[in-house]
Amino acid sequence: MPVLSDGQELPVLPDDPGISRIVLPDGITCYLAENESVKGKADFALVRRGFGADESVRQLDSLPRLRSVAPASFLRSGYIFYGRRGYAVPEGDGSVVRFDNVRLRAGEAVTDSLLLVIFDMIDGRGKPEDEAIVISGDIDRDAMHAKLRLLSLMIPASDSVSSSDPVHSCDSSSVPSPSVPSGGLCVRSGTGVSALVNIDFNAGEIPERYRGTALPAVSARMWEELKFVLEDRIRTAMESASVPVADLRMSYRGFPDGERHENYCISVMTSPEDSSLARCILDSVLFLSGKVTMEEYRQAKSAVDMAGRRRAVKTFVPDSGYVKRCAASFLYGSSLVSDSGKYSFFEKRLLPDSLALGFLNDFASGLLSGTACGRRPLSDSLPRRGLVNLADTLLFPVPSERCGVRMSRQDQSSGSRVWTFANGIKVVYKQMPTDGMMYYSYVLKDGYSSMKDMRDGEGAFLSDMLPLCSVCGLSGREFRTLLAVNGITMQTAVSLNSSRISGSMPSGRLSLLMKSLLALTKSRSLDRHAWQMYMEEERIRLQARYGCSREKMFAIDSLMNGEDRYSPFKSAENLHEDLPERAMPFFDNIFSKSDDGLFVLVGDMYESDVRKLLQQYMGGFRTIGRRSLRSAVSCQTATGESTYFVKGKTSGIDITMTCGLVLNPENFMASQVAAMALEDALADAVYGSGMYVTARNRFAVYPEERFSVFVSAAYASEKGLPADVGRDKLVMALMRMRLAASGLSDSGLDEERLALYKAMLSDRWASLQDRPEYWLSVISGRYAGRKDLQTRYQENIDAVDAETVSGILSALVGGGRLEYVTKGKNATKGK
Repeated sequence: MPVLSDGQELPVLPDDPGISRIVLPDGITCYLAENESVKGKADFALVRRGFGADESVRQLDSLPRLRSVAPASFLRSGYIFYGRRGYAVPEGDGSVVRFDNVRLRAGEAVTDSLLLVIFDMIDGRGKPEDEAIVISGDIDRDAMHAKLRLLSLMIPASDSVSSSDPVHSCDSSSVPSPSVPSGGLCVRSGTGVSALVNIDFNAGEIPERYRGTALPAVSARMWEELKFVLEDRIRTAMESASVPVADLRMSYRGFPDGERHENYCISVMTSPEDSSLARCILDSVLFLSGKVTMEEYRQAKSAVDMAGRRRAVKTFVPDSGYVKRCAASFLYGSSLVSDSGKYSFFEKRLLPDSLALGFLNDFASGLLSGTACGRRPLSDSLPRRGLVNLADTLLFPVPSERCGVRMSRQDQSSGSRVWTFANGIKVVYKQMPTDGMMYYSYVLKDGYSSMKDMRDGEGAFLSDMLPLCSVCGLSGREFRTLLAVNGITMQTAVSLNSSRISGSMPSGRLSLLMKSLLALTKSRSLDRHAWQMYMEEERIRLQARYGCSREKMFAIDSLMNGEDRYSPFKSAENLHEDLPERAMPFFDNIFSKSDDGLFVLVGDMYESDVRKLLQQYMGGFRTIGRRSLRSAVSCQTATGESTYFVKGKTSGIDITMTCGLVLNPENFMASQVAAMALEDALADAVYGSGMYVTARNRFAVYPEERFSVFVSAAYASEKGLPADVGRDKLVMALMRMRLAASGLSDSGLDEERLALYKAMLSDRWASLQDRPEYWLSVISGRYAGRKDLQTRYQENIDAVDAETVSGILSALVGGGRLEYVTKGKNATKGK
């Protein structure tokens, strides 16, 4: 981190090279971000200083150049739908008007008309210098720039126009500290089954001349390091006092998030009866636990460095992220630096640990001092967890002999190398550019359907069990900390028919990963205290989410299948104290037959180096020398239509449609087109009802091949919607959705619409080809489901015809359909 001494000029972080900032002749600022993360789409936004969301919304009712049609009607016809907050959202003393997921494949007529709407809104206000257009997506920046300059001719220039860039370089003789808190607040709230203990810090407003410098990034970095230390201290103290921590969130919001002030929040969810003690413990940790030690700092620094590197090399950046950053730059003058730029800045400006530790403790002191608000902490003697280091891995099991490769072949469909080792274990390695990162997945054939004596619904909790185990003398939390400090992420997922351990790390940590996997699979034991705390915390979490989407999905899944025995969704009633008696033998069983599983690696290391390293460790995994059969699962999915009306927190409509369908490449691509068409039809149906739609689909392979579509409709914020978009009763919206689905099933798709969806599907698949996470999923999924959907994907998309799509739509609409209508506090009485 840089030293900010008196008289030194504060560095300015470089703008993201993917973003162009230009000022048009009439004074309008334009930000163009060329982002190919999602091909064929773009997000458009109008950012407005000193112009509220309500004023922007009124413009969507009528504009001078669109006299024959309301702007909102045009947006609807172009399938430019609003989201949860509507089109316009307040931002500081201004607003941002969002037009997300614009389909570039729909042709220039749609995008050009949208730009006309935007320029007409600017002209209607008459202050172009206070307006900015942000476009992020699969665009040609030069061509878009030329188009914007042409359209800007319709806007008269303002006398106050200035096209000069803001100056961010400044003398630091009066630089504010990264955080000058103006106060803290502790409040308690809850639902009756849970309580929240919150502490908020407001660090004040950074002067304008410093907003584009490195100062906000330095504050955010110091908070990340402090957060790592505080989280460990808080969890250790709470655990020692047997106070359940169902959730612990520590957040920072600053200028990159559209905030004028730097805001810090620490929030603990616990039980109502433990909330007073939790509050005292939190106070003690924050105000009496002492300075950050050198050992704590070094761990925090390493973990934050690794997390920053992971963000810097991520292959997917949503357009919404670019829009958010550009809007903050225009409204507040914050930096346009990318995650990669931030990582490079901190990597090159290292301080001696002793000096950096001093800065961090000064930051913590400034943030926390004077904010105890008269509360009385417990004591200044708090339990501390022993810190972990690489020496702890000396107890991890390492094979005494190398395991040779028995067979090597090239997999043409994925471009991967497949090695079969002498003990029968298979490893698939795909070499591709990953910026020095390695992605891994350890896939085992058996899922929770094979667990002996399984009780109904408890398979949904198996994914949480491994993190509760001690590993070679380390607690589960210590084991995870060791991985985090070394940049290794590790997630466990146990599904109905398979189990996976997956994540990523720097390529140089592959050896540590293999040692860690060996330790986890061979030298683990359940931590009984951790299990007891988990049960209490999980029940609080599940009871606190009454009416939320996951709770609704459990109910819907149980209704669709007539039971909850194999449900992947959790219910507090299905969490039993003796689950470890069945879960631990289950994991012992699946880890004893690694040769019936698969290791998948995706990275940029040379094949020879990966092979040589793996030979040191593959012999340590247990094998059985034969293939096992999946357990048979009987299921009976509901047929026909059913509707349920329930009460909940938030009003909404959830519709599940399902049909039996053979999974092959042709049917899969056709099903994706059908899902797109269905989502559009239902979103259009409730557009005038003030509701927005989200949809997802799933093609199951086990226990039977079945295609399902899940659609949710919820009310958008009225403040962000045009006046002619009102709120209908839920029943009226449901009727519109029914009519839209049946109408689409009856009429099918015309050739123009079919061609658009096929083009969009091609773009979606093309977007995935350079993502290592996608290849990890494809190769792992091909083993688990024995289906290849990647090979000749473009040919299969091209082969999709209207008849096949119509057949799938008819099967969905006429198959099993469940409507789950939730009437919440925000339910409308209708027009």
